[in-house]
Amino acid sequence: MVISQNISLDYTKVRLENGTLSHGGSQQWFPKDEGFRDKAIHTGGCGLIAIFDFMLWYETHAAGSRKGPFSCLAGKSLMSGPVPDREAYMDGIRRLYRRYPSIPKLGTSALLLPVCLNVYLRSRRAKMRVSFLFRNTAGKRMRILEGSLLDGFPVIMDIGAKVNPFSKQKGVTFYKEQNGELKPGIPNVHRHFVTVTGMRYPEDATEPVYLEISSWGRKYFVNYDELCSYMTKSSMPWLTGFFFVKIERGTKPFEE
Repeated sequence: MVISQNISLDYTKVRLENGTLSHGGSQQWFPKDEGFRDKAIHTGGCGLIAIFDFMLWYETHAAGSRKGPFSCLAGKSLMSGPVPDREAYMDGIRRLYRRYPSIPKLGTSALLLPVCLNVYLRSRRAKMRVSFLFRNTAGKRMRILEGSLLDGFPVIMDIGAKVNPFSKQKGVTFYKEQNGELKPGIPNVHRHFVTVTGMRYPEDATEPVYLEISSWGRKYFVNYDELCSYMTKSSMPWLTGFFFVKIERGTKPFEE
């Protein structure tokens, strides 16, 4: 697949107190010293954020979809329109936590994430399901990422733990865009769920592709070559993996 233009999805946004819009939600909005629940979300809620952001993304793009039992999780955030304010968003995360609690520092189980999303999608009578990429090979990984993003679907990525004690790569670097250039921002990120919302292709084919991601309410970028290196040399493909949307054969994704 040859792509000449960058990809960037219209992903979940939250209106902050200063009027700006986030790129997805953030567990860091929850105070870590005001009760067990908020502390658990702050220290291990990245999976809950990925789940809830996906729900809000679906609600925004599935025009006319029937309200299912998970609608109550969003509380005022859905009732106030496609862009919730931060207070309403946090209320939705706390509601979601009641059903799918997050363990402090350990977070949400990767096994639970697709179950939760597929229960939600069934409740919405969606013609899609979320699956884990089991054959996480180099060729299939890129085909799934590009194909999903071109079809308009975000991909949830689990940056797994480092398991090889002999590897020097402790995690993945998150890059920030500054003055049109990507600069290293946060180093050694691991054991963290993010959502892939786009791809940035280099003008020089010898340079790496960057994945645009949503994490901590901001837009970051991950060097795809560095990610693959970490996946195979420090972690494992089944620990650092992807959850992607599969459409039921012969249907439209938002068909009711």
